[in-house]
This record gives sequence, C-alpha cells and structure tokens, in this order.
Amino acid sequence: GACTASRPKTVNNASHRWRRFPAKLFPPQIWDALGLLSPNRARCVICGCVNCSTMEKHQGMCNTRDPRGTEMEQKLLVATHNQGKLLEYSNLLQDLPLTLTYLDEIGIREEVAETGNTFAANALLKAQAYASMTGLWTWADDSGLEVDALQGAPGVHSARYAGPGATDQERYEMLLRDLHSHPRPWTARFQCVVAIARPAAAPQTCTGTLQGIITRSPRGSHGFGYDPVFFLPDRGRTLAELPTSLKNEISHRGRASRRAKELLKVLLEN
Repeated sequence: GACTASRPKTVNNASHRWRRFPAKLFPPQIWDALGLLSPNRARCVICGCVNCSTMEKHQGMCNTRDPRGTEMEQKLLVATHNQGKLLEYSNLLQDLPLTLTYLDEIGIREEVAETGNTFAANALLKAQAYASMTGLWTWADDSGLEVDALQGAPGVHSARYAGPGATDQERYEMLLRDLHSHPRPWTARFQCVVAIARPAAAPQTCTGTLQGIITRSPRGSHGFGYDPVFFLPDRGRTLAELPTSLKNEISHRGRASRRAKELLKVLLEN
C-alpha cells in the first residue's frame, strides 16, 4: 500500500512540505472518528499519501487510502506557468480521475531549456525533467509552424523567430518577408507533440498535425501567433477567421491533446 519509488535525486524543496496537525490533543481513535489525520500521521502535499512522509517516499500516486477509505486520485502536473493552458487541459480531461496542478501552484520556478531539434525532443525534455523534480505524472507539450519552402523553419524556433520579445505580428511579418522570394504555394503545417512522463516508466508522446498554406497577407482577428497567415484550403479561411471552438476542435494542439487523453485513460486503467 505504501509508495514503492525512491525519492528523485533532484527535489524541489517547496514541493515536499508535510502538513501536520499540531499538538497531540486526542488519541488517534478520536482523530480517525472525526475523519482527520492524527498528529503522528502526516500527509504529503504532492500525492496526498499518508505513508509517504513517514517513509520519505512518493511517486505522485500511492495505492493507499486515506483514513476515511477514499482512494486518492492521480495527480497530473501540467508543465506550464500559464493558468489559461491549465484551464484548457482541465476542461479536456475533466472526465478522467485526475487532479491537475501546474508549476506555479507547487512552487516550481525552474525553466527547462528547450535545446532539442524537434518538438518531440523538447516536449520530452520538459516532461521528464519536471517528473524527476516532483515525482508526479507530468504532461508537457511543444508546438510550432513548419514551412516547406524554408526547410521546416521556423520549427522549434517558432516562438523566437523574430527575436526575444517580438510580437505575434512581428513574427508573421518576418515569415512573409522570408517567403517573398520563394515560389508559391507556401505549404506548411502546424505540429504539436504532447509528452507524458511518469516516475520509473518510459515516457510516451502523442502528435497532432494541421496542414495548410501560408497566405500573402494576414486575415482574421481570432487566435494568436501565425494564425492570421495560416490558410486552410478545405475551410476557405485562415485559422484566425475561425470561431475559437472550431479552431480548438481541428487544431494541431487539439488533436495531440485528445490522443494524449486516450493514452492517459490506458495508463490509469493499468
């Protein structure tokens, strides 16, 4: 019933605080009758396990039950500082037995350098690093735009294509300048990779792709990033001209996320 994984080598101290009730005011039987933990039984704030703190072990989820017999839900760390992204994934995963958290909530300020040459490599770097820091199941993603005429650029540099601090408009305007001398059509695709990492288990990835064509000028006011210049021939509109609900349904991120959800279902069942 106790956790089986050893403490990760790299531990974020803020993530390993233990809640304890103060003085030993009542016998343990009284505390249990009240549905509370007795003073000698601490609960890990990471996985909620009663035994973790005394054994100094945890792995994100323990097959233990709390004093009232309620089985603990699996906690999933979404590797982001963005509450909006957390909300997006919370809505997607709401029907799974998961409790979602994110980096700021558990006190992690470290940034994992995205040094990979592919979206999958960067997603795996983040997922494995944060899973190692916390002992939690971790969801991380990386995404961007690949343009054939530019040999796959901007690719993993999509967010930094026009330099640090550039706006979305500055990025897509630079893209159009770089494409100006190339023959059309400027075929392209959005790619997203979601990585799921678990302690003591091999990480897994899910990919979503959306094919399109880069337009000569921006169209539409919805979305963000390169959406105004990413045209969908089958829809006759750019991503920025689509309603948000439809964009989320067909987008590369939406496709990768739904595949990752199916993967989580299998992992939870096993």
